[in-house]
Order: sequence, then structure tokens, then C-alpha cells
Amino acid sequence: MKKKTLQFLAGCLLVFGTACYYDTEIEEDLIPPPEDEITYTEDVQPIISRYNCTQCHNGLEPAPDLREESTPDSLFPDYVVPGDGAGSVFYQRLPGNGNHPNVGINLSNSEIDLIEAWIDRGALE
Repeated sequence: MKKKTLQFLAGCLLVFGTACYYDTEIEEDLIPPPEDEITYTEDVQPIISRYNCTQCHNGLEPAPDLREESTPDSLFPDYVVPGDGAGSVFYQRLPGNGNHPNVGINLSNSEIDLIEAWIDRGALE
């Protein structure tokens, strides 16, 4: 009887202990070190593609046009101010950053931070 009680308690501890572990998602830090360049083509465009942002931002309304053939040119100067990530409209309106209409997706904090770092480091193509 004592052995079964210990096994039961050990099983409960295992189940509850692992359940708590999976409640928190660990995000990967996407920002490369300061000496590395962050470019639109290599770093930002894949995020836009992953979330299919061009479904809405397709050259019509709403702006900006995020189609691969149009960006990043369509972002300057109205949406991106190189060197000022936090002050750039593009950064401020990212889904998950508080100022974008609910579209059913949110970029991760790491993706948002990467886009801000891209702008802060000069918004290179």
C-alpha cells in the first residue's frame, strides 16, 4: 500500500512538473551581434512571408505594399526612418506590437525586436 501511494505521488509530481514546463514558450533571440548586418532581404522579408502579410498589403489598401518586388522601397520614408526603430510607423504597427488591427496573428517578441534592430542599424536592403 505504501509503495503504491509513493508511485502515485511520484506520477502526479511528474505530470504536474512537466505540465508547468510547457506552459512557457522559450523564444529564440533572433538579433545578431552588433557587428553583423541585418538586412531586409535576409532577415525581415522571411518574417513577412512567414505570416503572409502580403495577403492584405498587396499594393492596394492598406499600405504599405509588402510584396517582395515592391519592398523595401515602399517603406521609405513614410514607414521606416533608418536609425529610429521605435519611431518608425512600420515598427509601431507590427501585429503583436499594439497598434495593428487584429488580424489573427502576432509576431513574436523576438521577431519584433529583430525588425526594430534592422531599422535602428540603418534599414539595409
